[in-house]
Amino acid sequence: MNQNLIEIETEKVVIKRSVRENYGDLQSLAASILKLGLIYPVIIDKNSILISGNRRIEACLEAGIKTIPATQLDIDYNSAEALEIQADDNLCRLPLASKDFDKLIDLKKNAIHAAHKTGIISGIKTALHHKSE
Repeated sequence: MNQNLIEIETEKVVIKRSVRENYGDLQSLAASILKLGLIYPVIIDKNSILISGNRRIEACLEAGIKTIPATQLDIDYNSAEALEIQADDNLCRLPLASKDFDKLIDLKKNAIHAAHKTGIISGIKTALHHKSE
């Protein structure tokens, strides 16, 4: 199966079906996409029909995002292969355990603290450098 990473206008992605009855909270997903970009491209078939990524598409539409990255496959959206991809994309992810999420929060706090500290030290060095001239 050939695949290409492309940029596509969000509104040109054709949504023919969704196995999800409830998309859940799209506002937090839309906010994340606006802040960080669409990290995981949606998956479309050779005719731009969505195979996987309904929540991401809906969040992008809600947020007014005009173009998104998509992995375009040279298969048909209703083929057995496309349905297997859709199932794997939704079932093979393992959410973070509470303990792992807490660890991620601590790592983020440490990174923010280190960046802030580096900024202060850089500022002091710059100030001292200007004083000595």
